[in-house]
Amino acid sequence: MIDIEQARELLKKAVDTQGREFVYNPGGGGACKYGPVPGHTGPQGTTGCLVGVALSLNGEERHLEDRHDLTVMALAGVLSDLMSEYAARYFRVAQDVQDDGKTWGEAYDRAEELYRRSLAQ
Repeated sequence: MIDIEQARELLKKAVDTQGREFVYNPGGGGACKYGPVPGHTGPQGTTGCLVGVALSLNGEERHLEDRHDLTVMALAGVLSDLMSEYAARYFRVAQDVQDDGKTWGEAYDRAEELYRRSLAQ
């Protein structure tokens, strides 16, 4: 099960695969997929979404099995042994920022803000 510290490490490594300035969902509003979309000519044809890449870096592949349209919270509900609730919330922040058309660096930074705020409570 991915805990929060693993989630933080995996998300950073996932960002590093494409770089902080990479935009997976230009313009926002598009559907993100956990794995590359065959035949897609944009960024979505090159790589999976940020969370999908993070999960794959951990050796996980179940998120690619007909679950590529689920939000990370729904995915965590379906695969209850995949990640802790805190890790799912951390990933959700990054997923939401990415889905809004922001860079992977911004997505990572916002997830880290959530982490730091939770420590302050």
